[in-house]
Amino acid sequence: MLYRDEYEEFKKELEADINKPYKMASRELAKEYYKELVKEYPKATIHFYDLMQFICVTDAARVEAYKMLEVIQLKYINELQEIARAKKSIEEVTEQLQN
Repeated sequence: MLYRDEYEEFKKELEADINKPYKMASRELAKEYYKELVKEYPKATIHFYDLMQFICVTDAARVEAYKMLEVIQLKYINELQEIARAKKSIEEVTEQLQN
């Protein structure tokens, strides 16, 4: 259920920095706000990642959201590499101890 006062507050915050993606934790609320927002901003888009939703009204906001996701992706790639190194270390030690 969309509460007009809350939606207007959201829109005010979004418009204060319209060239940045607006991040929301609530997927359902983001969907409701997006449905209303797209009436006024037909090029608005919504993007879902994990527990975060990005609402973008401008191309600049979409570029910013993309960059944010790239940073997250690089972090995960680095973490996966660290995990692989740790697993290899365990495998090597286990093999040495068995010989």
